[in-house]
Amino acid sequence: LLANPATPRRLLDRGDVEAALDGLPGRMDRTYSWPYQMHGSIGPSCAVADWRAEGVTVWSGTQNPHMLRADLAQLAGVEAARISIVRHEAAGCYGRNCADDVCGDALLLSRAVGRPVRVQLTRAQEHVWEPKGAAQLMQVRGGIAADGSPAAYDFSTRYPSNVSPLLALVLTGVVPAATPAVTQMGDRTSIAPYAYGNARVTVHDMPPIARASWLRGVSAMPNSFAHECYIDELAAAAGVDPLDYRLRHLADARAA
Repeated sequence: LLANPATPRRLLDRGDVEAALDGLPGRMDRTYSWPYQMHGSIGPSCAVADWRAEGVTVWSGTQNPHMLRADLAQLAGVEAARISIVRHEAAGCYGRNCADDVCGDALLLSRAVGRPVRVQLTRAQEHVWEPKGAAQLMQVRGGIAADGSPAAYDFSTRYPSNVSPLLALVLTGVVPAATPAVTQMGDRTSIAPYAYGNARVTVHDMPPIARASWLRGVSAMPNSFAHECYIDELAAAAGVDPLDYRLRHLADARAA
Protein backbone atom coordinates (compact mmCIF):
# COMPACT_ATOMS: atom_id res chain seq x y z
CA LEU A 1 0.00 0.00 0.00
CA LEU A 2 2.84 2.40 0.76
CA ALA A 3 4.54 1.55 -2.55
CA ASN A 4 1.36 1.86 -4.63
CA PRO A 5 1.31 5.17 -6.58
CA ALA A 6 -1.20 7.54 -5.02
CA THR A 7 -2.66 11.02 -5.31
CA PRO A 8 -3.05 12.74 -1.92
CA ARG A 9 -6.32 14.56 -1.23
CA ARG A 10 -6.58 16.88 1.76
CA LEU A 11 -9.96 16.80 3.52
CA LEU A 12 -9.19 18.75 6.69
CA ASP A 13 -6.49 21.15 7.83
CA ARG A 14 -7.28 22.76 11.17
CA GLY A 15 -4.94 24.59 13.52
CA ASP A 16 -1.18 24.04 13.16
CA VAL A 17 -0.34 20.35 13.22
CA GLU A 18 3.37 20.73 12.59
CA ALA A 19 3.86 23.34 15.30
CA ALA A 20 1.94 21.15 17.77
CA LEU A 21 4.09 18.12 16.97
CA ASP A 22 7.43 19.94 16.98
CA GLY A 23 9.37 18.77 20.02
CA LEU A 24 6.29 17.20 21.62
CA PRO A 25 7.43 14.98 24.53
CA GLY A 26 4.26 12.87 24.38
CA ARG A 27 4.61 12.00 20.71
CA MET A 28 2.51 8.99 19.66
CA ASP A 29 2.75 7.90 16.02
CA ARG A 30 0.74 4.81 15.09
CA THR A 31 0.00 2.63 12.04
CA TYR A 32 -3.17 0.54 11.70
CA SER A 33 -3.73 -2.01 8.95
CA TRP A 34 -6.82 -3.63 7.50
CA PRO A 35 -6.28 -6.79 5.41
CA TYR A 36 -7.88 -7.91 2.17
CA GLN A 37 -10.96 -9.90 3.10
CA MET A 38 -13.16 -12.44 1.36
CA HIS A 39 -16.91 -11.92 1.19
CA GLY A 40 -17.35 -15.65 1.76
CA SER A 41 -20.98 -15.98 0.69
CA ILE A 42 -22.61 -19.12 2.08
CA GLY A 43 -23.89 -20.09 -1.38
CA PRO A 44 -21.61 -19.96 -4.47
CA SER A 45 -22.86 -17.73 -7.29
CA CYS A 46 -25.22 -19.02 -9.99
CA ALA A 47 -26.91 -17.56 -13.08
CA VAL A 48 -28.98 -18.71 -16.07
CA ALA A 49 -28.88 -16.93 -19.44
CA ASP A 50 -31.13 -17.49 -22.44
CA TRP A 51 -29.86 -15.83 -25.63
CA ARG A 52 -32.54 -15.48 -28.31
CA ALA A 53 -32.86 -13.39 -31.47
CA GLU A 54 -35.67 -11.35 -29.94
CA GLY A 55 -33.75 -10.63 -26.75
CA VAL A 56 -31.68 -11.95 -23.87
CA THR A 57 -32.98 -12.98 -20.45
CA VAL A 58 -30.66 -13.48 -17.50
CA TRP A 59 -31.77 -14.87 -14.13
CA SER A 60 -29.42 -13.59 -11.47
CA GLY A 61 -28.83 -12.98 -7.76
CA THR A 62 -27.31 -9.57 -8.54
CA GLN A 63 -27.66 -6.58 -6.24
CA ASN A 64 -27.53 -4.11 -9.16
CA PRO A 65 -29.69 -5.21 -12.11
CA HIS A 66 -29.29 -1.87 -13.89
CA MET A 67 -25.49 -1.93 -13.68
CA LEU A 68 -25.38 -5.61 -14.62
CA ARG A 69 -27.52 -4.99 -17.69
CA ALA A 70 -25.16 -2.24 -18.83
CA ASP A 71 -22.14 -4.51 -18.32
CA LEU A 72 -23.73 -7.38 -20.24
CA ALA A 73 -24.70 -5.06 -23.10
CA GLN A 74 -21.10 -3.89 -23.33
CA LEU A 75 -19.85 -7.47 -23.19
CA ALA A 76 -22.17 -8.71 -25.94
CA GLY A 77 -22.11 -5.54 -28.05
CA VAL A 78 -25.89 -5.12 -28.02
CA GLU A 79 -28.31 -2.47 -26.83
CA ALA A 80 -29.12 -2.67 -23.14
CA ALA A 81 -32.83 -2.62 -24.03
CA ARG A 82 -32.43 -6.11 -25.50
CA ILE A 83 -31.40 -7.56 -22.13
CA SER A 84 -33.80 -8.41 -19.32
CA ILE A 85 -32.53 -9.16 -15.82
CA VAL A 86 -34.78 -11.30 -13.64
CA ARG A 87 -33.55 -11.01 -10.09
CA HIS A 88 -33.82 -13.83 -7.58
CA GLU A 89 -32.78 -13.88 -3.94
CA ALA A 90 -29.34 -15.43 -3.51
CA ALA A 91 -26.75 -15.80 -0.78
CA GLY A 92 -25.83 -12.52 0.90
CA CYS A 93 -22.84 -10.95 -0.77
CA TYR A 94 -22.10 -8.20 1.80
CA GLY A 95 -21.08 -5.87 -0.99
CA ARG A 96 -20.29 -7.88 -4.10
CA ASN A 97 -19.37 -11.47 -4.83
CA CYS A 98 -19.35 -13.35 -8.16
CA ALA A 99 -23.12 -13.02 -8.74
CA ASP A 100 -22.59 -10.64 -11.67
CA ASP A 101 -19.55 -12.46 -13.04
CA VAL A 102 -21.40 -15.73 -13.59
CA CYS A 103 -24.00 -13.81 -15.61
CA GLY A 104 -21.35 -12.77 -18.09
CA ASP A 105 -20.15 -16.36 -18.42
CA ALA A 106 -23.68 -17.71 -18.87
CA LEU A 107 -24.51 -15.07 -21.49
CA LEU A 108 -21.44 -15.83 -23.62
CA LEU A 109 -22.05 -19.58 -23.40
CA SER A 110 -25.74 -19.26 -24.27
CA ARG A 111 -24.92 -17.13 -27.29
CA ALA A 112 -22.36 -19.71 -28.40
CA VAL A 113 -24.65 -22.76 -28.17
CA GLY A 114 -28.03 -21.15 -28.84
CA ARG A 115 -29.62 -22.65 -25.74
CA PRO A 116 -30.22 -21.60 -22.12
CA VAL A 117 -27.09 -22.10 -20.03
CA ARG A 118 -26.75 -22.31 -16.25
CA VAL A 119 -23.41 -21.43 -14.65
CA GLN A 120 -22.87 -22.51 -11.04
CA LEU A 121 -19.53 -21.92 -9.37
CA THR A 122 -18.01 -24.39 -6.94
CA ARG A 123 -17.12 -23.24 -3.46
CA ALA A 124 -13.43 -23.10 -4.40
CA GLN A 125 -14.12 -21.10 -7.58
CA GLU A 126 -16.25 -18.60 -5.69
CA HIS A 127 -13.57 -17.96 -3.11
CA VAL A 128 -10.76 -17.69 -5.67
CA TRP A 129 -12.48 -15.46 -8.23
CA GLU A 130 -14.65 -13.20 -6.11
CA PRO A 131 -13.48 -9.56 -5.86
CA LYS A 132 -12.06 -9.17 -2.38
CA GLY A 133 -12.79 -6.43 0.10
CA ALA A 134 -9.90 -3.98 -0.27
CA ALA A 135 -7.07 -3.63 2.21
CA GLN A 136 -6.37 -0.29 3.84
CA LEU A 137 -3.55 1.40 5.73
CA MET A 138 -4.14 4.18 8.27
CA GLN A 139 -1.29 6.20 9.77
CA VAL A 140 -1.52 8.72 12.59
CA ARG A 141 1.03 11.33 13.63
CA GLY A 142 0.04 12.79 16.92
CA GLY A 143 0.50 12.77 20.64
CA ILE A 144 -0.62 13.92 24.03
CA ALA A 145 -0.09 17.30 25.69
CA ALA A 146 1.12 17.81 29.25
CA ASP A 147 -2.44 18.22 30.50
CA GLY A 148 -3.48 14.89 28.93
CA SER A 149 -5.38 16.40 26.02
CA PRO A 150 -4.69 15.48 22.38
CA ALA A 151 -1.91 17.72 21.04
CA ALA A 152 -2.44 16.98 17.35
CA TYR A 153 -4.05 14.44 15.04
CA ASP A 154 -2.55 14.01 11.58
CA PHE A 155 -4.52 11.18 9.95
CA SER A 156 -3.54 9.60 6.64
CA THR A 157 -5.41 6.75 4.96
CA ARG A 158 -4.56 4.68 1.88
CA TYR A 159 -7.30 2.79 0.09
CA PRO A 160 -6.80 1.06 -3.30
CA SER A 161 -9.75 1.50 -5.66
CA ASN A 162 -12.36 -1.21 -5.48
CA VAL A 163 -14.26 -0.79 -8.74
CA SER A 164 -13.74 -4.15 -10.46
CA PRO A 165 -15.13 -4.63 -13.96
CA LEU A 166 -17.19 -7.70 -14.78
CA LEU A 167 -14.67 -10.54 -14.99
CA ALA A 168 -15.77 -11.53 -18.50
CA LEU A 169 -15.18 -7.95 -19.70
CA VAL A 170 -11.54 -8.23 -18.66
CA LEU A 171 -10.96 -11.83 -19.82
CA THR A 172 -12.39 -11.11 -23.28
CA GLY A 173 -10.38 -7.89 -23.62
CA VAL A 174 -13.43 -5.65 -23.89
CA VAL A 175 -12.10 -3.72 -20.90
CA PRO A 176 -8.27 -3.54 -20.79
CA ALA A 177 -6.86 -4.97 -17.59
CA ALA A 178 -3.87 -2.61 -17.82
CA THR A 179 -5.91 0.56 -17.21
CA PRO A 180 -7.56 0.15 -13.78
CA ALA A 181 -9.85 2.91 -12.63
CA VAL A 182 -8.93 5.13 -9.69
CA THR A 183 -11.88 6.14 -7.56
CA GLN A 184 -12.18 8.34 -4.49
CA MET A 185 -13.60 5.90 -1.97
CA GLY A 186 -11.14 5.95 0.92
CA ASP A 187 -12.62 9.00 2.60
CA ARG A 188 -15.62 7.54 4.41
CA THR A 189 -15.45 8.46 8.12
CA SER A 190 -11.90 9.66 7.53
CA ILE A 191 -12.60 12.81 9.59
CA ALA A 192 -12.68 11.74 13.23
CA PRO A 193 -15.69 12.81 15.32
CA TYR A 194 -13.45 14.23 18.03
CA ALA A 195 -12.69 17.95 18.43
CA TYR A 196 -8.95 17.89 17.89
CA GLY A 197 -7.72 21.49 17.84
CA ASN A 198 -4.84 20.68 15.51
CA ALA A 199 -6.01 18.18 12.92
CA ARG A 200 -5.21 17.17 9.39
CA VAL A 201 -6.79 14.45 7.25
CA THR A 202 -5.28 13.21 3.99
CA VAL A 203 -6.71 10.49 1.77
CA HIS A 204 -4.38 8.81 -0.72
CA ASP A 205 -6.39 7.76 -3.78
CA MET A 206 -4.74 4.91 -5.67
CA PRO A 207 -5.35 2.26 -8.33
CA PRO A 208 -6.33 -1.26 -7.26
CA ILE A 209 -3.64 -3.72 -6.22
CA ALA A 210 -5.81 -6.84 -6.38
CA ARG A 211 -9.27 -7.42 -7.83
CA ALA A 212 -11.50 -5.83 -5.22
CA SER A 213 -15.02 -4.58 -4.74
CA TRP A 214 -17.35 -3.33 -2.06
CA LEU A 215 -17.35 -4.97 1.35
CA ARG A 216 -19.84 -3.56 3.84
CA GLY A 217 -18.97 0.01 4.79
CA VAL A 218 -16.20 0.21 2.17
CA SER A 219 -13.49 2.38 3.83
CA ALA A 220 -15.65 3.46 6.78
CA MET A 221 -14.89 0.53 9.08
CA PRO A 222 -11.07 0.69 8.74
CA ASN A 223 -11.00 4.47 9.22
CA SER A 224 -13.28 4.28 12.26
CA PHE A 225 -11.21 1.39 13.62
CA ALA A 226 -8.09 3.56 13.47
CA HIS A 227 -9.79 6.60 15.03
CA GLU A 228 -11.14 4.57 17.93
CA CYS A 229 -7.94 2.64 18.54
CA TYR A 230 -5.97 5.86 18.68
CA ILE A 231 -8.25 7.63 21.12
CA ASP A 232 -8.11 4.51 23.31
CA GLU A 233 -4.33 4.88 23.34
CA LEU A 234 -4.57 8.60 24.15
CA ALA A 235 -6.89 7.83 27.04
CA ALA A 236 -4.53 5.17 28.36
CA ALA A 237 -1.58 7.56 28.14
CA ALA A 238 -3.59 10.21 29.98
CA GLY A 239 -4.71 7.74 32.63
CA VAL A 240 -8.37 8.50 31.93
CA ASP A 241 -11.31 6.16 31.42
CA PRO A 242 -11.68 5.79 27.62
CA LEU A 243 -15.39 6.61 27.67
CA ASP A 244 -14.85 9.75 29.76
CA TYR A 245 -11.96 10.75 27.50
CA ARG A 246 -14.13 10.45 24.42
CA LEU A 247 -16.93 12.49 25.96
CA ARG A 248 -14.49 15.27 26.83
CA HIS A 249 -13.50 15.62 23.21
CA LEU A 250 -16.86 15.34 21.46
CA ALA A 251 -17.95 18.80 20.34
CA ASP A 252 -21.28 17.63 18.96
CA ALA A 253 -23.67 17.00 21.86
CA ARG A 254 -25.60 14.52 19.72
CA ALA A 255 -22.62 12.17 19.77
CA ALA A 256 -22.94 11.67 23.53
